[in-house]
Amino acid sequence: MSVTVSVTGTERIARAFRRAREEQRLAIVVYLTVGFPDLAATIPLARAALDGGADVLELGVPFSDPLADGATVQRASEIALRSGTTLARCVAEAGRLAGERDATVLLMGYANPFLRYAGGLAAFARDAAKAGIAGIIVPDLPAEESAEFDAALDPQRLARTDLYAPTTGRRRKLRGARAPAHDAPDRGRVRREHARARFDSSGHCGRRRRWERRPRHGRGRPRSAARGRASQLRRLARRRGEGVMAVRGIRGATTVARNEAGAIYEGTLELLRTIVQLNGVRPEDVGYIAFTVTDDLNAAFPADAARAGLGWTAVPLICGREIPVPESLDRCVRVLIAWNTAKTQADVRHVFLHGARTLRPAWAVDLPGDTPLGVP
Repeated sequence: MSVTVSVTGTERIARAFRRAREEQRLAIVVYLTVGFPDLAATIPLARAALDGGADVLELGVPFSDPLADGATVQRASEIALRSGTTLARCVAEAGRLAGERDATVLLMGYANPFLRYAGGLAAFARDAAKAGIAGIIVPDLPAEESAEFDAALDPQRLARTDLYAPTTGRRRKLRGARAPAHDAPDRGRVRREHARARFDSSGHCGRRRRWERRPRHGRGRPRSAARGRASQLRRLARRRGEGVMAVRGIRGATTVARNEAGAIYEGTLELLRTIVQLNGVRPEDVGYIAFTVTDDLNAAFPADAARAGLGWTAVPLICGREIPVPESLDRCVRVLIAWNTAKTQADVRHVFLHGARTLRPAWAVDLPGDTPLGVP
């Protein structure tokens, strides 16, 4: 099936949110990295997202030096770049989707690839408009420095998305937004605003939460559920039968018998395996792991247990020293895992083993051979 590309980018975005509002639901925005796991998979994955109810697709343009991506998106971009994915290929893939399904497609990427597009920004804008792309999202482009992009995008009626923090003043937002905006709560308390798309502002469907009622320019315009603002979004999503994933912290600690590389490795590996077993942690859901050791442990890095013992080579790991408080626990390894999970905070199992059980008795886990706490 082929659809003639005739509507502008801003019209596509407005149409997507208008449809969601008419159906009295949140608009669903799905992000996919072009070229991951390979270029041939991009179109089938996008089709599946559209078939599953996506209103808008954000197609990520892989870049070698990202400033605002988590580990998962970084790894996806690295794989896509190795397979030869370029901005031109991203435009071509987005064009296939727009032509085949009349989909609302945005390209999300950093400024450099757009600036280095063959023929410059004007050529990119012409190609994007011809392909039926609705607009672009550029995380590292402040509105105050967007004049060069605007000069190329405006004639083609393509939307440019700004990123504003909730602490951004209303005056600065108004300077950057010359047309009605679409706000989307995002990870890290960042609000996406399609600051140049002209939306029908006839109202917002359903009950509005506290974060939706806050005064701002563009009040009353449609919003999409994106990543972040976990507690509010989780309540809203649960009411609609949807799911939201939040970042949780898992604490753990253990003690080792000797300041030897083998003892540190085995003790840390035992701790990590227990955490994994009790919580069902998968490496692809881990944001990072921070280890600390007391001053009397310097024979090895505890992070080696995660890399070599669990094979978690793609998870960001860091080691540090614990504050040497007098009379604190000796030969102790501590860990903090940032975990992306749908579990509530109360459902997370923290793990304190062996001598470290005395630090947090409520989180103590007895292993075979341990003497129960409180037993002489």
